[in-house]
Amino acid sequence: MSTKRSVTSWSGIKGNLSRTKQKAMDKFGKTDKTVDEEFNVEKARFDEQYKVLKKLKRDVEQYMRALTDLSKTHAALSEDIHKIYENTSPMWSACLEQDRLHADIENQRKQMENQLKIDFFEPLAVMTAHYKSIEDRCTELERRRVDKDRYAADLKKAQGKKSGEVATKIQICQEKYDGMAAAYAALNQELMRDIPLLLNDRFPNFDPIFASLADAQAGYAHQFATGHASLQSLFAGVDRSAVHRHQCPITSEEDSLYKQKVFSADGHPVHPTHPAHGGAPAGGYGGAPAHGGAP
Repeated sequence: MSTKRSVTSWSGIKGNLSRTKQKAMDKFGKTDKTVDEEFNVEKARFDEQYKVLKKLKRDVEQYMRALTDLSKTHAALSEDIHKIYENTSPMWSACLEQDRLHADIENQRKQMENQLKIDFFEPLAVMTAHYKSIEDRCTELERRRVDKDRYAADLKKAQGKKSGEVATKIQICQEKYDGMAAAYAALNQELMRDIPLLLNDRFPNFDPIFASLADAQAGYAHQFATGHASLQSLFAGVDRSAVHRHQCPITSEEDSLYKQKVFSADGHPVHPTHPAHGGAPAGGYGGAPAHGGAP
């Protein structure tokens, strides 16, 4: 017995107004409100799990967006490094490997995205739909609770009246109350059975979804790690600490002509004085080759 009626019909509008009034009176403690503590406990457990499922979907979507942003940044990084080197540079092969690495990781990301669509998001949507169904039933139960309580109030009010039509009024109110009380009890019983079943079912339902997420993450991480290991191997002959001893070959800041005056105090031109250049050797790394025999 659903209490839903078209909101455009008079009975629907009247029913909604009556429920609104009943809820307002409930809020201020002006009614004998039906309270089912056992159901409220189960409903709170259900609400928490439903909230987690919806958040999980948003978080994994954000996770995939983050990987997409990482891929775009990685492409920009590769392009920047490419522009630093020339095709005759010893590390040109590393530049090409960086490009290949990015392409492989991007392909793995796309594969991960497709895998998660089929094995994560679609099953999660089906799982979440069952929770939405229970949520709708809980909403209907609350509607029936409100109607049951207001019919109880109407019955109590009719029983307190003294007139010739009291018997008929009481009978009508009693029928409404009995019908709604039975409908409320039946749905309440169904939910008290189904909510624990649904919550316990989340383990066998979610286990393969979780496994698919872990598989996709592992595949991406593996490609990321092996690709970078391949790139790193090309720098075996590079002394990382050499950068801390590196001497720049250009004229020092102190000796640069840009700091010398062009005119003297009396307005005469000052002839530039070229300092003796005692800069670092052509290798630039404190006299030691940076690439240790690298091709």
